[in-house]
Amino acid sequence: MGPSCQPSAGERGSGASDGGEDAPRSSGSSSSGGSSSGSSTSSSGGSECVGYLCLNGVCCSDTCNPAGTCVTQIASGQKQPAIIVLNSGIFWTTTGGIMGVDVYGETMLAASSAPTGLAVDSRNAYWTDSPANGPATVNEVSLASGATVTLVSGLVSAKDVAVDSTSAYFIATASDGGSQDEIMSVPLAGGTPTVLFTDVCGRLSGLAVDSSNVYWMEHRGMPAACDGTTGAVLLSSVPKAGGTPTTLVVGQTDDWSTSLAEDSANLYWASAAQVNGPTGELSTVPKTGGAPTTLASGLRSPRGIAVDSANVYWTDDNTGAEDGTVTTVAKTGGTPTTLASGLDNPLGIAVGSTGVLTGVLWVEGSSPVYGRVMAVGLQ
Repeated sequence: MGPSCQPSAGERGSGASDGGEDAPRSSGSSSSGGSSSGSSTSSSGGSECVGYLCLNGVCCSDTCNPAGTCVTQIASGQKQPAIIVLNSGIFWTTTGGIMGVDVYGETMLAASSAPTGLAVDSRNAYWTDSPANGPATVNEVSLASGATVTLVSGLVSAKDVAVDSTSAYFIATASDGGSQDEIMSVPLAGGTPTVLFTDVCGRLSGLAVDSSNVYWMEHRGMPAACDGTTGAVLLSSVPKAGGTPTTLVVGQTDDWSTSLAEDSANLYWASAAQVNGPTGELSTVPKTGGAPTTLASGLRSPRGIAVDSANVYWTDDNTGAEDGTVTTVAKTGGTPTTLASGLDNPLGIAVGSTGVLTGVLWVEGSSPVYGRVMAVGLQ
């Protein structure tokens, strides 16, 4: 059995049940817990707590997770949410649109039948849309007015968008008769897309940018790709202005990586095993290349990855329904810590601040109607 969460003595006296992941909120309490002159003294250092006490002594007015942490539901009833981004608010994709929530509440920013990438700056949200029957597009929507603009159209497929102050970068298959994935850029003001890299041996996934370069992962597939490599994951970069690509890492055989994160010095990615068993790894490498360092192992099906100044965070879908996790480990390595468990198909993850709240947020839910946006460690 996993750890349970117990209500404070005041809650027991009011008829609350002992323990349970689905314990109800205490009436009138905030998402960060609180105190009341009528509450009982909790075991969390003698502070007054209204609500539930999680295993680690956190005063929780939302939901006590089996991992012993207090998690908060930001939004529910979402249709298969997949990607989440923090900026001036919380933004995520669903099968049907680009969603956002801020101090004014939740809203659909733009309709999208099959969003496959999402990025946000101070003015706009940008997304790739890749319907099964095409065509795929790259789009933007104003956060202020809701006006939408199609930046690129007529693509066979598109995914994994990132932006800087002047351009959007994305992975696409162009409609010129070819079948190769390409790294492309387009000015935010509109214009003709530029091809920065054309893949000829595999499939591309994961995308990150910094002030100088674009980074991505390439999966060579099985059987052997065109250059003889088999099942290898390559991590590469190319200057934003175009030029010769650089291979930074050739990964382990039979791994599949979909998520990539970066900071000022390093890249981070998670590899999912193609064979049965928890053999995936979380790894890092300097942006200049070199030997990768394994930060965590025993991952079964890692999905999303995010970093802050000190730690790496990831979602892992594990083996089936409602056994997913959100986990963190220091960038320097060490023992991973499970922040939330018992999750239903957790995918995208983000960490940071919106200016209103700070925490680790993720999207989960394989059901067409019961997806959720969740958070842990809210401040």
